[in-house]
Amino acid sequence: MTAGPVRRGAATVGLLALVPTAAMLATGAIDLPDAAVRAAATLVAVMLVARLVSIVLRGIARQAVGVTRPVVRVEREAQRGNVISAASSTIGSNPEPD
Repeated sequence: MTAGPVRRGAATVGLLALVPTAAMLATGAIDLPDAAVRAAATLVAVMLVARLVSIVLRGIARQAVGVTRPVVRVEREAQRGNVISAASSTIGSNPEPD
């Protein structure tokens, strides 16, 4: 499976959230257009909640590892050669007169 645990969990919650709408549709309590509107609202709500959960879990994982976004960006730029480290820019660049 290529879907992560958050996506699988969101899919499960989404299907469970559609059960009351399906039951009301089956008993005739609501008609088809109303069921479609409820299903669309359920889809949007589940997608938003899944996105928020994913963001929160990524933040928790980053804090647990101790990595923050600016550090990752600086390291990535350094690997590309766009950033000169402080040590390499100061050693030997301005020798002091004797």
